[in-house]
Amino acid sequence: MKCFFSAVLFGALVCSAFAQSRAAARGPVRLASVRVTGSSHFAEQDIIAATGLKVGSMVTPGDFKPAADKLISLGAFEEVKYEYAPAAAGINLHFKVADVQHLLPTGFDKFVWFTDKQVTDAVRARVPMFRGEVPAEGEMLPEVIDALQAMLVEKGIPGAVRFELQQEKLGAAIAGGVFVVDGVSIKVRAVKFAGAPADDLADLEAASKPLLDTAYQRGASASFAQHELLRVMLRKGYLRAKFGTPA
Repeated sequence: MKCFFSAVLFGALVCSAFAQSRAAARGPVRLASVRVTGSSHFAEQDIIAATGLKVGSMVTPGDFKPAADKLISLGAFEEVKYEYAPAAAGINLHFKVADVQHLLPTGFDKFVWFTDKQVTDAVRARVPMFRGEVPAEGEMLPEVIDALQAMLVEKGIPGAVRFELQQEKLGAAIAGGVFVVDGVSIKVRAVKFAGAPADDLADLEAASKPLLDTAYQRGASASFAQHELLRVMLRKGYLRAKFGTPA
């Protein structure tokens, strides 16, 4: 017998009492497989990890509703449906999801103790579906903030993590956001230019002096490079010069 459930936003999941009583009578069985279809934003294995269900564990159909509720609560899906059916090795479970239409691209600022990869890996260890974007609503954003805060605590680094929304201009739609570490004074002590021609280093260092002893902000540093330092290279005839993300 196959049983089918659906959840739209935070709506309740409903199944017939008959199917529930049949499943309860059988008791826990092995979760033989879990499938997820319908998402173009998230990898299937990441969605499965977010449910907390593990193939090979002992489950009852009553465990599937909390898993679906968890996916809905993240805010990443407009709809979550699931169905299950008995299998020779236990029970097969299938989630059908529909992505939300818009996710916010994110970045990290003032996490100077780590590389971007280290930060992302630490977050994904706790929030498997995080791949640099978050839904505007739901529990994924707070979970990412908690993961970043835990990373600071584990390393003994003071500071509080917050999420700052970004707009391209005042009054425009929200374009994304950045995770920022507050409560820590980080000054720019030196500016170096990896990959720059040796003959041009002196001019670049001179042009970067306004950054020295200021509070470090990745976004502000990147903007300074694109508007001020790029002019130095253009004047020297490097018409295709580019500056990477400040590190």
